[in-house]
Amino acid sequence: MSREYRRFFLQTVIYTSLACIVFLLGSEARKELFRTDGFLSSDNRSLSQHQHPSLFDRLAALQLSTASVPSKLIHLGTDPMLVLTPRPTLQSDVGMCTAMHGKYAERYQTAFDSHVKHSEIHGYPIYVLDRPIIDGLWSKEAALLEVLLHEMSKPDVARLRWLMWFDADTLVTNPFIPAETFLPPFDLDDVHLLATEDWNGLNNGVFLMRVSAWSIKLLSNILAYPSYRPDETLPFTEQSAMERWVQDPLFAHGCVYVPPRWFNSYPRGEDQEWSKYQVGKGDMMMHFAGVSGRCEAIRAWHDRIVEEADEWEIPVTKSGLPEEASSFWLDVRMQRENHF
Repeated sequence: MSREYRRFFLQTVIYTSLACIVFLLGSEARKELFRTDGFLSSDNRSLSQHQHPSLFDRLAALQLSTASVPSKLIHLGTDPMLVLTPRPTLQSDVGMCTAMHGKYAERYQTAFDSHVKHSEIHGYPIYVLDRPIIDGLWSKEAALLEVLLHEMSKPDVARLRWLMWFDADTLVTNPFIPAETFLPPFDLDDVHLLATEDWNGLNNGVFLMRVSAWSIKLLSNILAYPSYRPDETLPFTEQSAMERWVQDPLFAHGCVYVPPRWFNSYPRGEDQEWSKYQVGKGDMMMHFAGVSGRCEAIRAWHDRIVEEADEWEIPVTKSGLPEEASSFWLDVRMQRENHF
């Protein structure tokens, strides 16, 4: 083992150990990672943490009904980890994760509400990071690592199987498409990451990650990247670090690039050259990456979808996506069998 890899291995162990320590320390440490201020209300108003210091106080004070707000909270220790969870009668093997804090919490409320609707329909818990915990965009991987460690600490039968990360500037365009539509068949259990590419390479605004030791190792390596290779330039910060790691032989086999229209498509435009990246009616989600005036664009698209709901919010059985996904994974299986 080369000196460089020994150094990298040591740093990875340190980062993973620190994450485990945060998890084991309990309420005070985790309180700094996941908080519960300002996302739940019957009329989408922001709630003051000074008026209601805990989520339970707010729920009691506002007397929110399960008709408008999910009624079950999941805990880590004594502190609520999830800002939102689905009704207890609905259960899924998939969990949703995102970050909304600072100025973005209010600006992207319309987008966030679309994810709440989607999650309530399918029974997805939503993990929400509402404050930065490390510099820049790296909080994404840190938050996901915390969730993964929590899930992996459970008995196997009690765990979530997959986590879907979505950036704050994503809008659910068809809430009737379950994320499970795109998951690999059970026999492809060596697939751990479903990602998409555009003209800049990997875009991790939305991706699906298996709850597994592989995923913990990948996130630990991404977080260690600035220390492991401090002289390298990362044009898209943590996104570039993720892309470089999934190109590495350590992780390449576990990552599969899927069609962007599945869950990470972009707003439709006039240029047909980019049509394969653009959202279509009946698709699940749209990502406003790089869109100028994106908050206004999100609201405009939301209003359009509401007006044209019969065309956009169609049943999954009429979307063509299950058939497309089945054919896609059949091709992946055949390619892997031929490779080996």
